[in-house]
This record gives sequence, structure tokens and C-alpha cells, in this order.
Amino acid sequence: MSEKVVFDLSRKETEAGWAAFLDRVGLSATPVWFDWLSWVLIMSVFQYLADAASSPLQRLALNGIIGISTIFLLLYFTGFFFRLEFHGLPFVRSERVRSVVSVLLSAGLAYGACLFSLALVRLVKHKSG
Repeated sequence: MSEKVVFDLSRKETEAGWAAFLDRVGLSATPVWFDWLSWVLIMSVFQYLADAASSPLQRLALNGIIGISTIFLLLYFTGFFFRLEFHGLPFVRSERVRSVVSVLLSAGLAYGACLFSLALVRLVKHKSG
């Protein structure tokens, strides 16, 4: 299991502290971002090929690849976002409530990222075909 990443929304930081934080985020998020975009492009290609396939067997195989890829994408986003722990949430005083809200935020982010990815796959496929 990956190391937890804590987001403290009530944290006070100097300009230099925020600049260092943004540097760390940029350096660690950029490779993940482009990996994610390559997955979206690959899934778009499979979707395009499935739509253009002349044989029902080819369509079935390509749609199977798309289905498996979608499951893995959701599992990836779930694992990625469930590493996040949100602290300093407004109006949340209890640790138990903070934990539940943090899990719900992570679940929403994972689900939203997956839906956004699939919408982007459809958009890329639609614009290319």
C-alpha cells in the first residue's frame, strides 16, 4: 500500500513555503498526468478501432480490452485518490467525522476522475472518427 498524502486545508504557509509545495506537486504530478493522458489516448484508439471493426469478433475483442481497461482505470484512480487524507476541513471537529468525510472526498475524486477520463476517451474518439 502506498504512503498516505496529507492535505491540511487549514495549513498556514509563507510564500516561499507555498512555492516549495507547488514545486513538489508539479514535479511529482507531471509524470502521472502524462501517463494518464497516454492511457486516455490508448483507450481512444481501441474505441475507434472497435467502432471501425468489420468483424463482430474483432469488435467483441476490442470492446473486451476497453472494458478491462476501464476497470483497471477505476482501480488505479481508487488507489491513487484513497491515499489522500484531508485535514483541516471547515466545520469538522471530530476525528471520526473527518475520516469519513476524507474517504467520501477521495471516493468522489476517484469516481470523478474516472468519469472525466471516459468522457475524454469518447471525445477524442468522436473527434477522430
